[in-house]
Amino acid sequence: MRFINFLFYAILLICPLGALFDVAYPSVFGQKVYVYILMPILIIYSSILILKRDRVILNKFDLVLVVFFCYLFCRMPDYAHMHYFLALLIVYFVGKLSGKLNLKVTIVLMLASSILQIFIGELQILNLIESPNSMFKISGTFFNPAPYAGFLAMIVPLCYYKNYNLFKGRFETLFQIIVYIVMVGSVILLFSADSRAAFLAVIVSISYLYWNDEIVREVKSKLLAKKSYMILVMVSVIFICGFVYLYKYKSANGRLFIWTNSLTGIEKSPFLGNGIGSFKQNYMLFQRDYFENNTTSKYLSIADNVEYLYNDLLLIWFELGIVGLLLLSIMLYYLFAPKFNSKLSKPLKASCLTICIFSLFSYPSEIPAICIYLFFILGLISSIDTNHNLLVFPGFKKNGVYVISLSLLVLAVFYLNFCLSVYGSFKKWKSAIAYYDNGDFRRSKSFYDEVYSLGYLNNNPLFLDHYAKVLFLTENYYVSDLVSKRTVKIRPNVNNYLLYAESLSRQGKYELAERYYEDALFMVPKLFYGEYLLCKMYYNSRSEVKFKNRAKEFLFRSNESDQLVVKEMRDSVNKWLLRQ
Repeated sequence: MRFINFLFYAILLICPLGALFDVAYPSVFGQKVYVYILMPILIIYSSILILKRDRVILNKFDLVLVVFFCYLFCRMPDYAHMHYFLALLIVYFVGKLSGKLNLKVTIVLMLASSILQIFIGELQILNLIESPNSMFKISGTFFNPAPYAGFLAMIVPLCYYKNYNLFKGRFETLFQIIVYIVMVGSVILLFSADSRAAFLAVIVSISYLYWNDEIVREVKSKLLAKKSYMILVMVSVIFICGFVYLYKYKSANGRLFIWTNSLTGIEKSPFLGNGIGSFKQNYMLFQRDYFENNTTSKYLSIADNVEYLYNDLLLIWFELGIVGLLLLSIMLYYLFAPKFNSKLSKPLKASCLTICIFSLFSYPSEIPAICIYLFFILGLISSIDTNHNLLVFPGFKKNGVYVISLSLLVLAVFYLNFCLSVYGSFKKWKSAIAYYDNGDFRRSKSFYDEVYSLGYLNNNPLFLDHYAKVLFLTENYYVSDLVSKRTVKIRPNVNNYLLYAESLSRQGKYELAERYYEDALFMVPKLFYGEYLLCKMYYNSRSEVKFKNRAKEFLFRSNESDQLVVKEMRDSVNKWLLRQ
């Protein structure tokens, strides 16, 4: 059984390497596909753990978490994310049922996973391998440096276990070496990833770990005894906050704008929220309305397509309302309240605290690898902290074991078929992209048609966006129009609006196309390409007055840009003006 446990933990904790999967956009979707493939294994392994135990104990945290997930499932409009969230819940109970007996193995595997990410990051710094995202030099196996830094940051507090003497003899020496590699490598790569949120999270979690140490207590008592020291500390905190803001003030202003603008959606349903996925489905519409009513806003130059809220606390409020925040607050209370603490779980709680702080400025809830680790760690904490147990369920009798085993086996077979189908859909999508990149649009369309008919990716806006483009390029304007309309409904953003508007323009539906072009320009006012396409539509539809007015405005604004693409667009508009 020990070997099975080790093998399962290893399979579970290499989730960050899901980006190496042979699927479409592996750095974006690879980890989630990996979670889907894990589902049958998770179900079978969790059933083994349940059936081998003589009793199952649930504490207050478990019950609140289950209530939270039940509420979350109720707030799903189409259950598109149900399988993913169910997997996270199972991962939590696997961590809980594993118990503290397997804590040493789990800690070592997590640190080893971090070392692997550090190694990959160092190779990217040395230009020996490329980042999955060509826009960034370093991102590990993630699509962006931010989640990469967040993942490294959440592992750092686990290094505190070096003070616990978990191992003896030569194993202790090896563990100490692993810890120092993680600590030094993480610091170097956090600097390289340039993530302020991850650095702040690490500082807070380390402070949490050492807050009650004897030396720190003495320093605190001396500092608190003198007002001058307190003033110095407050000034230092203000200085650090100011430095963090000014270091990337444009990025900070952009996030402040997103947060304040998201309050529009929160006001619509503050108590119950707008439902899972509602932020991505509605935010760009709020941004469009804002710029339509504030044409001289100071945020015009920093507005962009927004995928994330960059604050998971606000995201919970937006999608799950005050009810969701209340349930989260209760869970945090049971997690961090001093009376529920135990020494063995403290580094694990510090790791959770890292993600809590990181989530205030980033989007860890969108990163499957971070979520898998977080829920597994929460499960371990629940198994260690037994001072708030609530319910005890006896072990299953022989007949019950057979019934449960058969039920879970049927469920695992169902998920095996589902997971293989999802994986197959992503692989075929990758083939469609390859033919598209080679200019074979007809062959690409046949793959897209096949994937669309399977239905597993029909709620994926990126897939629908690509499918609509292929249909448009193969002159299937009517079907392209239908797919684009679905894409615009699921994920309204500038790219989808422009594609839909261009499709409408090709069909001669100029008034409707004009409306979508205008909406796209209000979403991201600095977008030159949208304005160029609108000029092109006015020219082709022989709307002379509208064309001249829009062309003059475009030429005036685009003069500020030295980009080659913008110069080419400017030359085309000048030629059209001369032909008028």
